[in-house]
Amino acid sequence: MRTMFSILLFFFLAVSCDKNQGNSTQISGHVVGNPPCKNALKSENLPPTVSDTLSCIEYSYNADRETLTLTHINASFNCCPDSLLCSVELLGNTIVVDEFNKTASCRCNCLYDLTIDIVGVRANSYKLKIVEPYIEDQEELVFNIDIAKEPAGSFCVERNYYPWAESGKTIE
Repeated sequence: MRTMFSILLFFFLAVSCDKNQGNSTQISGHVVGNPPCKNALKSENLPPTVSDTLSCIEYSYNADRETLTLTHINASFNCCPDSLLCSVELLGNTIVVDEFNKTASCRCNCLYDLTIDIVGVRANSYKLKIVEPYIEDQEELVFNIDIAKEPAGSFCVERNYYPWAESGKTIE
């Protein structure tokens, strides 16, 4: 009987332990809208707001809604995606945003301006890491933000390969 009681007590304690006690903040994120391929917009003779040799994150924080809005300028995805998606995770003080397309129906890539809303974010300092599907060995989009002190800002990295840098031309 004692053995049975000990086993039940151990099981109850093991099940009731919260693995995330040190990190009780739950965040979630989603892509806003369905952005068009920017290559199609080139034919409309619209001036680019950011050079296609850069991949940038512009961020803004709404403290009342606890929402961090990211705009990934020149994000690379397949030319014919079923949909553009992301998953968001808080690991310690690092917000990891994993961007992906649901399907890759064509044999080409394209640049998009992707807006992502992340909800449940408290005013604090974070490392922001964007996981991009097609950067290969280029520099990652990883940087620090302190949205309590600076609720808006931007960060860019240079891109040298297709589909960045004017349709695949490497830049010097």
